[in-house]
Amino acid sequence: WDGDLLEEYTDRGHVDKWDNVNKTWVRQYTFGYNIMVNGVKVQWGANTNNATKYNPCLQADLVGDWREESIFWTEQNGQYYLTVYTTTMPSDYKLPWLRDDHTYDMAVAWEHCGYNQPPHLGYSPIEYYKKLRNMVEPTLTKHGGGSSKQTVYVNNPIAEYNLTWDGASTVNITWEPNAPEGIETRIDQASKSIYFSGTPTVDGIYNWTVTTVSDADPEATYTGYIEVKDPTDVADVNAGKQSAYPNPTDGDLYISDADGNLYDGIVTVYDNNGKMVMEKTIIGGYLNLSPLSSDVYNVVVKDAEYKVVVK
Repeated sequence: WDGDLLEEYTDRGHVDKWDNVNKTWVRQYTFGYNIMVNGVKVQWGANTNNATKYNPCLQADLVGDWREESIFWTEQNGQYYLTVYTTTMPSDYKLPWLRDDHTYDMAVAWEHCGYNQPPHLGYSPIEYYKKLRNMVEPTLTKHGGGSSKQTVYVNNPIAEYNLTWDGASTVNITWEPNAPEGIETRIDQASKSIYFSGTPTVDGIYNWTVTTVSDADPEATYTGYIEVKDPTDVADVNAGKQSAYPNPTDGDLYISDADGNLYDGIVTVYDNNGKMVMEKTIIGGYLNLSPLSSDVYNVVVKDAEYKVVVK
């Protein structure tokens, strides 16, 4: 009731706490006062049950904030009502919803059987916080040459990369809207790593989130995406401009200006990671890309940049 990690004592219509120094009970709260029903103050708002026990109707964590509520009943003009009491005392601690604990949840269910109030947790909140205090905060770290946010074309492999975790037992990965076909994610417990590899076969934008699995709150997360493009979309755009063709190409590429004049000058070629893989001076617009492997490249001339697919 008072927000520490020790239990208080519900007795009849009040909450008491044991004072271990003075060896006595100290009143913390009295239920039943200042209860209004239809704008009228009732005589007493916290009637109990069982004359030999004086227990409330129910005592449990009802709203999920780990602070327990107590439910009593009251009567006015022959009408019966339930009154729910919750603490307003602040706390420096945070626990999971108490009913997430199976032992506690069972105890709530059987409160109505005889004298089985109140429910108790199946663990010690004090020991729980000792564990949290010594817990290592989970982390996720990226490794490898591939970007966690990269764009590739259908049937072209992604640049591989991996994430390692620390302070957690494992990780989970979720995809939105779904995992891309042809992409593999492999979790290796021995190295505490999750690996990304493969060749996507369907275009689309695939967002992923990796989340650690531990007792920490919050967990560590890492996000990224794989954008898979259809190479024919690029070819159609460039063909319409008549600037870099044929596209896709088997290696022979011609570059012309908007008027169809073949380009003479320096051409620089970059891969998808921004690394320069070729620089040449061309005459008559002809560029030989056959030394390059099948992939998508950025071909840069003085006045323009083109996406070119090498088959």
